Amino acid sequence: MFQKNFYKGSLKALAMLSAMAFASASSAAIVSYSTDFESTPLNPNPIGDGWLGFINQFDEFNNYAGGYVYPIGTTDQVANINTSEGGASQGAQVLSVYSDYENRTFMTNGNPGAVETNVYQDQGLINPSQVGEIWSLSFDAKQGNITGTASANAFVKILDAGFQPVPGGLITLDTSEGALSTDWNRYSITFEVLPNFANQRLQFGFSTLTGNDVPSGNFYDNVNLSAVPVPAAVWLFGSGLIGLIGIARRNKS
Repeated sequence: MFQKNFYKGSLKALAMLSAMAFASASSAAIVSYSTDFESTPLNPNPIGDGWLGFINQFDEFNNYAGGYVYPIGTTDQVANINTSEGGASQGAQVLSVYSDYENRTFMTNGNPGAVETNVYQDQGLINPSQVGEIWSLSFDAKQGNITGTASANAFVKILDAGFQPVPGGLITLDTSEGALSTDWNRYSITFEVLPNFANQRLQFGFSTLTGNDVPSGNFYDNVNLSAVPVPAAVWLFGSGLIGLIGIARRNKS
């Protein structure tokens, strides 16, 4: 029987093999990124501005059984632009991420194997001057048809030259059934650029893990990767908190 713990056992292969599909970076630095998918063309629905896809396969014993690039934008088999699930803040178009259900060797009912789908952006290498910076990946999300034993995650990965996560370089947020609301909400992953992240590759995106044709889809929109201005944030938080305390005291008096 398919188990959610395939994901835990597959992280090494996920990082190594999804990285093989990365887009070449012209400069060594993390840069801000933002998309609302509104300008992404439909039919045949390319997921514009460099979204990549990679599939990992696992057998019934959780052993890695191969992987392959899935060219996002030439098909809607593992991700597409949905035009019916957006809310007031999402607009007409949102990203839907699910699985390669045409992979019949690992997806057929009764087969205990599993398929892990990764849809992601590759940022290239982190500049050593960025060590100590705080960055945040934020996005809108709502639960799709994901259910049962299927699992899903949003992720940030920091990969070495061998496409393995460096220590502290695999940060995930659970987006499995029940982890997301059935209504749109805002979620985020915040991370510090550690010294061992320098000159390593950064990727971020969304993944699913499922088998036996179990549904695994979720919806995402308004994806944003940006630096968090720590001194300014701390100052604003402090002054804002003091202001709120002052208001509360005045109201109480």
